[in-house]
Amino acid sequence: MSRLQLAIEERDEAIARAKHMEMSLNMLENINPEENDMTLQELLNRINNADTGIAIQKNGAIIVDRIYKTKECKMRITAEEMSALIEERDAALSKCKRLEQELHHLKEQNQTSANNMRHLTAENNQERALKAKLLSMQQARETRKSRPFEFTTGYTEIYFKWDQ
Repeated sequence: MSRLQLAIEERDEAIARAKHMEMSLNMLENINPEENDMTLQELLNRINNADTGIAIQKNGAIIVDRIYKTKECKMRITAEEMSALIEERDAALSKCKRLEQELHHLKEQNQTSANNMRHLTAENNQERALKAKLLSMQQARETRKSRPFEFTTGYTEIYFKWDQ
């Protein structure tokens, strides 16, 4: 049962990571494609070749905007990666805690089994001793039946013969 839960948790974690990566990719694709096509060097060349202040200002604003978007994107990706790492860490900690509890439970079961085995061994030893005693008593009785019973009273010896 615990293996099934572990597999389900790992599947959920993998799905969450895949969704997280997909969101990061979508964010990168949402940047304006016109601006993306131009490299920073091309934008700087446009500023150098610009005839008017408005063209310089427009291209400068594009460069600044691209810098901010890149910075925001990097910060967002870093934050997402950090949250993913924190989730993985928390999942690993909970898995570790669960495995420690399972180990403790198994140790308790093992100890209980060992105690039961010792108890059964002690019972078996007592049972064997009682069986051996019973067997020896039965053998003694059989040997007494096969020969006459004798005992001494101190004055005379009396013999009895068992009727068979």
